[in-house]
Amino acid sequence: MGKNKYNFSVEDINRIIEMAWEDRTHFEAIEKQFGISQDGKRFWNFNLRHVNSTYKGNLETMRNSVYGSHKKFLYYDGSAYYYVRMSNDSLRFNEIAFGVYSTKIKLTEQLS
Repeated sequence: MGKNKYNFSVEDINRIIEMAWEDRTHFEAIEKQFGISQDGKRFWNFNLRHVNSTYKGNLETMRNSVYGSHKKFLYYDGSAYYYVRMSNDSLRFNEIAFGVYSTKIKLTEQLS
């Protein structure tokens, strides 16, 4: 079976096309199942729960250094490196208990 740059099998690609053509399948469902957006870019979502104050500070420092639509950086997913940008709604902290926070990170692949 051949693979494309996203390592999808022929069956995966056929299923994505089939789902996209079905009127009852939303693109958000395809994005969630296959981790690829309508414009062909990959994305990664991370839900962080029970983040302590120290780790929150470290994440805020990272956010401040890469934040904004013009700042891209390299992300390694365990098999390949990708140029990504962090979405503007990433790393918004909610205090769920005293000194304990939850947050989300969304990375979107950039073409170069």
